[in-house]
Amino acid sequence: MRIPAMRRIEKMMSEEDSCSLLERGFCGRIATTDGANTPYVVPVSFVVADNRIVFHHVHEEGRLNENLRKNPLVCFETDEPGEVFSIGASPCQTSMTFRSVIAFGEAKEVTDTQEKLRCLEMLMLKYAAQKVGESSIPESSLNNVCVYAITIVNLTGKETVHDKGMAKD
Repeated sequence: MRIPAMRRIEKMMSEEDSCSLLERGFCGRIATTDGANTPYVVPVSFVVADNRIVFHHVHEEGRLNENLRKNPLVCFETDEPGEVFSIGASPCQTSMTFRSVIAFGEAKEVTDTQEKLRCLEMLMLKYAAQKVGESSIPESSLNNVCVYAITIVNLTGKETVHDKGMAKD
């Protein structure tokens, strides 16, 4: 996998801040390609576990599942947008405060029943405040959902801060 270097290194976040943003991110976006290299991006709920990005998707056939089976190499993004601010006299001279992380990696389907259940419980804990170990997910319903784990090959964070906008962590 060829990973391009960050062009605006003055905006680069530390590894610690990048990992922190990834862990607290609410909505992620996963980019895939099909067999003809047609790009596809879809928002997903996710959690970081065991240095992997874990997300789920319906088990029915669909573009995301098809793409991941053809090419497991992915790009993942999550961000925290901030305020728009002026950088000049013209209305076109504006910028926006933000923080974002981009992860490149390989997505693999989690097929082990216990691992799949553990991943879904972690997602429930993050999004539904359900306690781990108090699963309301019957094992019989595990066949109706695909769980994927992205092994992170490269993670970078980027930010634009403004003294009246987003504060540094």
